Amino acid sequence: MSYDHRGMCDGHEYEEFLITHVIIKEYKLSAIEDLDNDSLQASIICEMEIQTLNSYNDYENSPWDPEDEEYVYVEEGKVWEQHDT
Repeated sequence: MSYDHRGMCDGHEYEEFLITHVIIKEYKLSAIEDLDNDSLQASIICEMEIQTLNSYNDYENSPWDPEDEEYVYVEEGKVWEQHDT
């Protein structure tokens, strides 16, 4: 498994992810798309930090049965990620 300079894991397709933390650092109204008597639809541009807990099928650490030619079970790997966007 390899990690980039922020400790993010790559090379795995995630089965599930859970957003665990969101910090909105800055935001601004970009455009008002639609306006009527009951609602407003707008576009907002924001800078935020998002943390996620991701799970994937870890075939590298799962036991293989050569007779049945299948995995006995598939280990679940977990990876924490932080993204600034």
